[in-house]
Amino acid sequence: MKEGILSEEKLRALGVGVVYLFGSRAEGVAGPASDIDVGVLFTDSTTARGNTTEVYGALYDIFCDAFDMSNFRTIDIVFLERAPLELQFDAISHGRALFEISSDFRLDFEERVSALYRDFKPLLLEQNAAILQRI
Repeated sequence: MKEGILSEEKLRALGVGVVYLFGSRAEGVAGPASDIDVGVLFTDSTTARGNTTEVYGALYDIFCDAFDMSNFRTIDIVFLERAPLELQFDAISHGRALFEISSDFRLDFEERVSALYRDFKPLLLEQNAAILQRI
C-alpha cells in the first residue's frame, strides 16, 4: 500500500483543501471488488461546480500514483461540495484526511457538515423511511 504519498505540490496547484479516504478502504473491510473512495474538498468551492473534467483527470493521476491499485478496481473521486449531505458526513465521520491545506480549513468544513447533518438527520431518516415503504 503506497497510501500517503500524495503530491502536496500538485494538490495545492489544483486548489485542493482536503483529501479524505473513506468507504471500505478507510474502514478496513475492502474486498477484491472494492474501489478506493476519495473525497476532495477545494479551497474555492466554484472549482467543483465548473467544468471538472480536467481537474478530475489530474486528481485521478495523482491518486493512481499514490495508491497501490493491484487489489482494487478503480478510484472513485467525489467532489464533496457537490455530494449529498449524508455522503459528506460519512466521509468526515468514517474516513480520514490524507491531505489538508490547514487544520482550520478541514475543521471548519467538518463542523459545518456535522451541524447541518444534526439539523437535517430527522428529516433524512423520515425521507429514507418513506422511500423504503414505497419499495
